[in-house]
Amino acid sequence: SSILHTPALAVALVEPFRAVLETRDPAMAAAALRLMHLALNLDPKLAAIWIRFLGRWAHTFSLFRARSFKVSLGYNRRTVRSLRSMIDDVLQALEENGGPDATALIRKHVRGYDPAITKAYVKRMQDKERVKQAELAGRVGTLDDVKRALAKAPGVDTFKPYLL
Repeated sequence: SSILHTPALAVALVEPFRAVLETRDPAMAAAALRLMHLALNLDPKLAAIWIRFLGRWAHTFSLFRARSFKVSLGYNRRTVRSLRSMIDDVLQALEENGGPDATALIRKHVRGYDPAITKAYVKRMQDKERVKQAELAGRVGTLDDVKRALAKAPGVDTFKPYLL
């Protein structure tokens, strides 16, 4: 267990990150986004806590994603990244490790973000498909079973084509 995963510390980091992002200074926002991404890489369990506070960062995330700000990282002027790609990295880390509601929360708060197809997303879709197949297997047998069930149901006629 990482020291970052302490819920009190994880929650305490939300407001300072928000304050830095709210300055709307691209260089400061880039530093905050880098720190957020590093923290999520060090301790992926942070995503489960931070995803609940996404609404506090969502406005500035959307603002920076809408504009194409490019920021040089460090002293090397050749190392340039866009804030949009940095935000997408943070959102992807939140989505991958934020739990089953992460994708829905990201879609709700950050307009225009197309969720990544992550392993967690594929697993959720496979689980939904398995449940759906199990429900269908329990209810419906063959086409003849369906016709018999319809014939027994009162007031329900089988399909008859309309003839002129």
